[in-house]
Amino acid sequence: MAEFQFAIFSADNFLNPDNPGHLPIEDGTHLSELSSGDTLTWLSGGTSANVTVVDNANSIFDEAHSNQTLAANVNFNGSSYVAGQVVTPSYILILSGSDGNSYRLMSFNFSPNSGLQEPDAAAWLGDIPPP
Repeated sequence: MAEFQFAIFSADNFLNPDNPGHLPIEDGTHLSELSSGDTLTWLSGGTSANVTVVDNANSIFDEAHSNQTLAANVNFNGSSYVAGQVVTPSYILILSGSDGNSYRLMSFNFSPNSGLQEPDAAAWLGDIPPP
């Protein structure tokens, strides 16, 4: 059994000129709708929460597995999710920061991944870029 801890962030932490007020949506091929050269700006300061995910099957938090669940109850963005709720990522973006560093942003869904869906949140994997 593996546990993963993430700080998750809602869309109000980002500026997405292609889809204002929303995180990038999965395009149905496990990729985001963003294209190379598109801009997604990290604003910080918006809605966030800490979550712990339990995976009873393997040591990778990955897509389309129903065995990845919340370890504890979470209130996020006006909704409540109970321990045991299935959670999944849809995609990981590698973004270039204004500081010249690369950052990885993972979509986060409070549901099994069903293909084309807007993420409920996003999580930085590793360092969080400066706003």
